[in-house]
Parts: sequence; C-alpha cells; structure tokens
Amino acid sequence: SGNSVYINIRRADGEIDSFSGTRNSNGTVTVPISEWALEIAGKVYASISIVNGDSRLTTLSFQIDVQKAETDDETPIDEDE
Repeated sequence: SGNSVYINIRRADGEIDSFSGTRNSNGTVTVPISEWALEIAGKVYASISIVNGDSRLTTLSFQIDVQKAETDDETPIDEDE
C-alpha cells in the first residue's frame, strides 16, 4: 500500500521514459510495454522500479529486442488471403 510501480525504458534511439504500472494483491506487478517503446527497431533496455516515499527498489536492467515488422501501417491488407 502506498507503493508506486514504474517501468523505465530506454529505446534504441536513446530516448528515455517511464510508465506507471500496478502492484497486484498477490505481490506481483503489472507494467505496460507501450507502443512508444516498440516503435523503433533495436534493443530496448528496461527496468522496473517500486517507489515508496524516498525509497526506491529497482530491478536489474533487462533487454527487449524489437524487430521491424514485415509490413507497416501503409501496406494494404488483402482480405482474400
């Protein structure tokens, strides 16, 4: 109770941001992997922080490999395939 949960993300282009998550009643946390984090191909480095007042507990950094999609938003989808 009183804890805030965040996922901290650094994208392949060096941009950094944090997104709020949820502390669940069973002691686990749920954090979003936002579209912003996945919009650039390359390695995304992330960690999860639990903050309570002036105290912060942060996981080791982990990596997400983001690959370019085979298609993009501009490619029409053929409904017959």
